[in-house]
Amino acid sequence: MLKTWNEFVGGMNHLAVKSKLEDGQYHFLQNGRVRRHVVENARRPVELVGPNATIYQCIIAIDNLLVLVADGYIYTKDCAVEGATFIKIEGERLDAGVQVVYAEVVPASNINYKRNIDSSSKIDPQVEYRGKLTNSPVGVVLQDGVSQPLILTPDGKIRKTQNFNQWSTENGREYVPIGKQMHWDGNTLFVVGDKKCYRSVSGRPLDFCIAVNKNGKKIEPEEDGGADALSVGDVGSEITCVSSLNTKEKDVFISTRRGSIALTPSSLYFYGEPYYNVRTLVTGALNQNSFINILGDSVLIDISGIKSFNAVEGTLQAAKYAEFNYAVSSLFVRQTDPAAISFDTYAYFYIDTIYGKGILVYDQITENFVSFDKFDELEGLKQFAVCDTLLDQTLVYITDNKIFEYEVGTKAAVELDLGQVETPETGREIVPEYLHIVFDAEAIGTVTATLEADGVFIDSITTTNTETGISAVSFNLMLLRNRRGTNIGVKLSWDFAATLKSVQLRYELDTTNVSLLT
Repeated sequence: MLKTWNEFVGGMNHLAVKSKLEDGQYHFLQNGRVRRHVVENARRPVELVGPNATIYQCIIAIDNLLVLVADGYIYTKDCAVEGATFIKIEGERLDAGVQVVYAEVVPASNINYKRNIDSSSKIDPQVEYRGKLTNSPVGVVLQDGVSQPLILTPDGKIRKTQNFNQWSTENGREYVPIGKQMHWDGNTLFVVGDKKCYRSVSGRPLDFCIAVNKNGKKIEPEEDGGADALSVGDVGSEITCVSSLNTKEKDVFISTRRGSIALTPSSLYFYGEPYYNVRTLVTGALNQNSFINILGDSVLIDISGIKSFNAVEGTLQAAKYAEFNYAVSSLFVRQTDPAAISFDTYAYFYIDTIYGKGILVYDQITENFVSFDKFDELEGLKQFAVCDTLLDQTLVYITDNKIFEYEVGTKAAVELDLGQVETPETGREIVPEYLHIVFDAEAIGTVTATLEADGVFIDSITTTNTETGISAVSFNLMLLRNRRGTNIGVKLSWDFAATLKSVQLRYELDTTNVSLLT
């Protein structure tokens, strides 16, 4: 009898009974990729030369410019220039003692008129726009939660943004409150403060002075006219993430560790700016780096694992997110400091699993989880960023004091658990005889086959692949002792660059408990 595995497009199914996998599925794949119906090696990360620092606090990319914050200093690197290195930006510095610095790219302001509001009624007031303003600059806003935020502008200069006391009608109407996480939703900059979220004036990301009077002057003191005057999302506990949902209105997503809300602009205006209707969602993202939008849905990492939901439906329905994570849910343990990003038709989730920390890889084309990447270089991963190069894009990430480029190194050793074959007849055991493996090999190396009998890995055989190109590796399983069971599984590993094309297990059925070899 013969069992053949030559279709691997069904993805990883770690939850189902190994003998009940659907066609094309496999139990587990480590450090591999599955496209074109074959299994290929993933590539190892490569460490880049970064600044010598105690702690890397933030990484963000603006097109081809990579911005790194380390020990409070700001460094930049042009990824489109071959051989470029990080350059330290002289001038202002962020707090060197915080573990995380938050960054957000903001455009130039696009509503550049002086606002005058009839303050006799702050709800639905008459708003007048008089006179042109100079637009605020494009830049990267940087927050450490302690000091006045900085902005890095395209000319390579860094400066402090203005505070509430510095805001005036004569000097650009700039005021950015101290905060942490930030999100620009295309119209408004949101900044996380103390258990609430501050919002900028529409179209003016560096202007948080929403409360102005009929002469366009700010309402004082700051307690009455500052960012608190139109804060949103007062959730009563520490906010972990602010982002936008995949909805037509681009609803604002504000999350804590245990729950989240969605804010939709309402018809009610407060100091001339829209207020929000609030919807409650079931769970929350653990940090700013654990929420992404892919394939029309929003995906987050909460305390128990990866969850997906369609924000249009308005709720995190168990049936919905179970469909997304069902096949890999048995990998999840309690999450601590996850990170996620979408890049090049894949989504990468750095999470805690039963196999330790690593990256769970989701293929956005086949819509399956396909691999778990586990490399020493991933230890302590904090944040991802995608940066443009001269011809393409590159994925980078930082740890506490190192920076790496992902998917560009040497091809990694692969481990593949194919699942099990179940006996078709009660009272009969499977007795494996031969295992045939076909590679398209780029190099020579070792292949190891491990047999599993009724849930127990019983023995392994290792051989050497001695040919490049299309090559076949065969194992005589009759050399193994106790090689029988009602369910027989196969696990493979190889340490050379190769494409796995097919695996065949030849076996016979025999009467239960009758041993062929003693």
